[in-house]
Amino acid sequence: VRVVSLRRTDGKVVAALEGMGVVFELNAELGVGDRSFEKLRKEYHAVFLGAGLWTQKTLGMEGEDLLGSGIRFLMDCGQGNASCSGLKVLVIGGGSVAVDVAVSALRLGAKSAAMACLESRAEMPAFPEDIEQALIERVEILSSWGPSKIIERNGKLKGMELVRCESVFDSQKRFRPVFDASVTKTFEADVVILAIGLSPDLAFAGKALKLGRGFAVTDEETMATNLKGVFAGGDAVT
Repeated sequence: VRVVSLRRTDGKVVAALEGMGVVFELNAELGVGDRSFEKLRKEYHAVFLGAGLWTQKTLGMEGEDLLGSGIRFLMDCGQGNASCSGLKVLVIGGGSVAVDVAVSALRLGAKSAAMACLESRAEMPAFPEDIEQALIERVEILSSWGPSKIIERNGKLKGMELVRCESVFDSQKRFRPVFDASVTKTFEADVVILAIGLSPDLAFAGKALKLGRGFAVTDEETMATNLKGVFAGGDAVT
C-alpha cells in the first residue's frame, strides 16, 4: 500500500501504519511526473481517491482576490503563522468553520470580528453551542445578510457592501436565496475571510473521471468510480 499526499499527516499515525508496511509519500503533488494519475493507475491494481475538500468556494465578485480563505486562515492558525492584531475582521459564512475563524481572529488580537450569513439566526448551520461560544467571545452575528459588493480603494480592501437576504431556500428546500436589493449596508473591515464551504480538487484525475457537481461519482456499495480500478470516498464524494 502506498499513500501519496500533498498534506502533512499526524506523525504518530504515519509511524503506526509504516510499521504495518504502508509506504507514505508526503508533501507530494499528484498529477505530475512520476505521480501522474495515469502512471499510478498502471502501476497499481487499485487506486483510491480520498482527496477531501481543499478548494475554497468563491463569490464570483470583482476584487475577490482581496479576500482571504477560511480554511487557509485556520491552517495558518494551527501552524502559528496567523495574526489579526488591531484589525477589523468580517467573516462571510454561518457555519461552524465561520465561527472558528471569527473566534480565532479575536483570540489573535483582532479589534473586532463579525460574521455575515444568508441564514436567519434559527437557520444558521453552525452548531448551537458554537454560536453560543461566538456570542460569549463577542463575535457580532449579522444574520440574513449576504455579500453584495467588495469595497476597495486603490487596490486595498476597505470592507463589504451587504444586502438583505429574505429567504435562503425555496419550497423544495433547494438553495435559492432571495435578496431585497433595496436594503443594503456597508460594513467596514480590514480583512474579509470567506467561510462559505469547500469543494474538491480532482483535476489531477483528468477529464475521464466522472463528476457530479464537482464531486466524484461512485457506486454506493463498492465506491467504484467509472474508471476501472479507481475508487473514491470521503468528502471528495459526499
